[in-house]
Amino acid sequence: MPTLNYKSNTKNYKTNSIYEASYLLSSGFRFLGSEDSGTNYLSFLFEDSPELQKAVSDFNNNASVPVLSFINSYKR
Repeated sequence: MPTLNYKSNTKNYKTNSIYEASYLLSSGFRFLGSEDSGTNYLSFLFEDSPELQKAVSDFNNNASVPVLSFINSYKR
């Protein structure tokens, strides 16, 4: 399933992918919360930054993180 993500106008980054959100959490990015996107998906919001954009690119290029950190972020 492709990652559905986009940048909003408020300097927040949103993603509908729980896997991408878990990767960003386990990479130490600031999680701002979640919201119902109204399309049977939950959107995860992060504070946007150039570093986060690099991490998103890394995620989409199959970057790795410590497994336990990823699992704990996924459970959160």
